Amino acid sequence: MQRGWQLTLAVALLKGEKFDLVIQKATELGVTRVVPLASERADLRLRDKPDTEHRIARWQRIAREAAKQSGRARVPEVAAPLSFNSLVRESATEAMKPNEVVRFMFSERDGSSLAEAADGIAEPAAEIVAVVGPEGGWTDQEIELAREAGWQIVTLGGRTLRAETAAIVVVSLLQNRFGDLV
Repeated sequence: MQRGWQLTLAVALLKGEKFDLVIQKATELGVTRVVPLASERADLRLRDKPDTEHRIARWQRIAREAAKQSGRARVPEVAAPLSFNSLVRESATEAMKPNEVVRFMFSERDGSSLAEAADGIAEPAAEIVAVVGPEGGWTDQEIELAREAGWQIVTLGGRTLRAETAAIVVVSLLQNRFGDLV
């Protein structure tokens, strides 16, 4: 993939320090944007606006510190939390731009391998959006909604990984396949 591509990691909200770990490691690995996702099975529910603002500020600080430690010139954006349905609806409007944005939903079932999905990409994309689900996985309805919106459903094989581990693995695999992690 050409230099300058963007990697957005959308991750279901995780409890405790798990989400912090994902932001830290994803920053070190080169994501350009992290989107916290509220999904049906997300481990965490944000209580109110002050709680949300406090968490976003914390996550942005973690991203800044990780970028500084790893020598990154640019700190990734940590977006405000979105619902899974909103993310999929947003992507449906972007589907009008073929070869600009590639969307992968990583799931423990109902998908193909990353190699198979990546082989179907004819031209390098300007952006890749990778979605990683919560502990317990995606619901059937969420998988079907993504598939209908043009997302490629991808599995990581027979392993069942913790959500935070899966997010880090996904970024590593995508950077290896399309980026500068060789």
